[in-house]
Amino acid sequence: LMFLLTKDGVYLDYHTQNPHLLFRPPEALMDRNLRQILPGGLAEKFLARFEEVCRTGEIQVVEYSLGIDGENRCFEARVVPSGVEKVMCVVRDITEYKEAEKALRQTEQRYREVVETQTDLVCRILPDTTLTFVNEACCRFVGRKREELIGRRFLGFIPKSLRKTVM
Repeated sequence: LMFLLTKDGVYLDYHTQNPHLLFRPPEALMDRNLRQILPGGLAEKFLARFEEVCRTGEIQVVEYSLGIDGENRCFEARVVPSGVEKVMCVVRDITEYKEAEKALRQTEQRYREVVETQTDLVCRILPDTTLTFVNEACCRFVGRKREELIGRRFLGFIPKSLRKTVM
């Protein structure tokens, strides 16, 4: 989606290859202010970015979500100056990206829960044996807090007489 607007938020032109992504029908946009089109806080967010673009000439980015056809869609708008007192908004649908990001966070959370509830000692070490991660079982076994272990060498917790069997 691309929109040309005045710095005050009046729609002057648009272009889209997918009209289904428009929040309102095209005829409802032209010559109207985005305060009349977009939900409250979102219109003000855009207007603040428009002002910043016109003041600095620097690209501004706005991430937002809108309900379109009964589905919540996520968008990223890049706002750039376009002539005198006008701005261009280049908008892309980032719904799939946001859903993948959410799924990744959920997977990481499940993984973290599995590792943290393990009764086995789980740790991650660098080649020089510096600890970069320890689970709760490691902390209990060594009798130290995680903050006391991370960044220290694993071998420092092994008696010298046993180090050859560990390495």
